[in-house]
Amino acid sequence: MLWDASSINGYAILASDGAIGQVSDILIEDEGWFVPWLIVDTGQFLAGHRVMLPFSALGSLNAVRRQIAVRLTMQEIKDSEAYVPANTAGGAWNEGFQTYYGIRWARK
Repeated sequence: MLWDASSINGYAILASDGAIGQVSDILIEDEGWFVPWLIVDTGQFLAGHRVMLPFSALGSLNAVRRQIAVRLTMQEIKDSEAYVPANTAGGAWNEGFQTYYGIRWARK
Protein backbone atom coordinates (compact mmCIF):
# COMPACT_ATOMS: atom_id res chain seq x y z
CA MET A 1 0.00 0.00 0.00
CA LEU A 2 1.26 3.49 -0.80
CA TRP A 3 0.94 6.35 1.67
CA ASP A 4 1.04 10.06 0.97
CA ALA A 5 3.67 11.42 3.38
CA SER A 6 1.40 14.24 4.52
CA SER A 7 -1.33 11.77 5.47
CA ILE A 8 0.64 10.58 8.52
CA ASN A 9 1.21 14.08 9.91
CA GLY A 10 -0.44 14.25 13.30
CA TYR A 11 -0.46 10.47 13.88
CA ALA A 12 0.16 9.68 17.55
CA ILE A 13 3.44 7.91 18.29
CA LEU A 14 3.25 5.18 20.91
CA ALA A 15 6.44 3.92 22.52
CA SER A 16 6.32 0.44 24.02
CA ASP A 17 5.45 2.00 27.39
CA GLY A 18 3.39 5.08 26.55
CA ALA A 19 2.51 7.92 24.18
CA ILE A 20 5.36 10.28 23.29
CA GLY A 21 3.98 12.72 20.73
CA GLN A 22 2.91 12.96 17.13
CA VAL A 23 4.38 12.87 13.64
CA SER A 24 5.37 16.31 12.43
CA ASP A 25 7.47 15.50 9.35
CA ILE A 26 9.69 13.03 7.54
CA LEU A 27 13.26 13.46 6.32
CA ILE A 28 14.30 12.37 2.83
CA GLU A 29 17.92 11.71 1.86
CA ASP A 30 18.86 13.79 -1.16
CA GLU A 31 20.87 10.90 -2.60
CA GLY A 32 18.51 8.21 -3.83
CA TRP A 33 15.37 9.65 -2.18
CA PHE A 34 15.71 7.30 0.76
CA VAL A 35 13.31 8.03 3.66
CA PRO A 36 15.18 7.10 6.85
CA TRP A 37 13.69 9.33 9.55
CA LEU A 38 10.35 10.26 11.04
CA ILE A 39 10.26 13.58 12.92
CA VAL A 40 8.17 13.51 16.09
CA ASP A 41 7.00 16.52 18.09
CA THR A 42 7.07 15.24 21.67
CA GLY A 43 4.69 17.92 22.94
CA GLN A 44 4.12 17.55 26.70
CA PHE A 45 6.38 14.50 26.98
CA LEU A 46 9.55 16.57 26.43
CA ALA A 47 8.12 20.10 26.41
CA GLY A 48 8.19 21.03 22.73
CA HIS A 49 11.19 18.87 21.95
CA ARG A 50 11.38 17.16 18.54
CA VAL A 51 13.17 13.86 17.92
CA MET A 52 14.12 11.76 14.94
CA LEU A 53 12.98 8.14 14.90
CA PRO A 54 14.34 5.69 12.34
CA PHE A 55 11.77 4.04 10.11
CA SER A 56 13.31 0.73 11.18
CA ALA A 57 11.89 1.35 14.68
CA LEU A 58 8.33 1.67 13.44
CA GLY A 59 5.93 -1.09 14.38
CA SER A 60 2.25 -1.36 13.59
CA LEU A 61 0.19 1.45 12.11
CA ASN A 62 -3.46 1.92 13.08
CA ALA A 63 -5.06 4.14 10.45
CA VAL A 64 -8.44 4.20 12.22
CA ARG A 65 -6.94 5.53 15.48
CA ARG A 66 -4.22 7.50 13.63
CA GLN A 67 -1.46 5.85 15.70
CA ILE A 68 1.95 4.39 14.96
CA ALA A 69 3.60 2.07 17.46
CA VAL A 70 7.40 2.15 17.75
CA ARG A 71 9.76 -0.49 19.08
CA LEU A 72 11.42 1.90 21.51
CA THR A 73 10.76 2.84 25.12
CA MET A 74 9.94 6.33 26.30
CA GLN A 75 13.38 6.46 27.99
CA GLU A 76 15.20 5.50 24.77
CA ILE A 77 13.41 8.30 22.96
CA LYS A 78 14.04 10.74 25.81
CA ASP A 79 17.77 9.91 25.75
CA SER A 80 18.11 10.49 22.00
CA GLU A 81 19.43 13.75 20.62
CA ALA A 82 16.95 16.49 19.80
CA TYR A 83 16.15 17.11 16.17
CA VAL A 84 17.40 20.57 15.21
CA PRO A 85 16.84 21.30 11.51
CA ALA A 86 19.83 23.66 11.29
CA ASN A 87 22.12 20.84 12.45
CA THR A 88 21.19 18.45 9.63
CA ALA A 89 23.43 20.04 6.99
CA GLY A 90 26.21 17.63 6.03
CA GLY A 91 26.46 14.01 7.08
CA ALA A 92 28.04 14.07 10.58
CA TRP A 93 24.70 14.40 12.40
CA ASN A 94 23.39 11.31 10.60
CA GLU A 95 26.17 9.09 11.95
CA GLY A 96 25.42 10.10 15.54
CA PHE A 97 21.76 9.17 15.19
CA GLN A 98 22.60 5.91 13.41
CA THR A 99 25.02 4.99 16.19
CA TYR A 100 22.50 5.80 18.92
CA TYR A 101 19.77 3.68 17.33
CA GLY A 102 22.19 0.89 16.36
CA ILE A 103 21.48 1.08 12.65
CA ARG A 104 23.68 1.52 9.62
CA TRP A 105 22.94 2.21 6.00
CA ALA A 106 25.33 3.07 3.26
CA ARG A 107 25.14 6.33 1.43
CA LYS A 108 25.86 6.01 -2.26
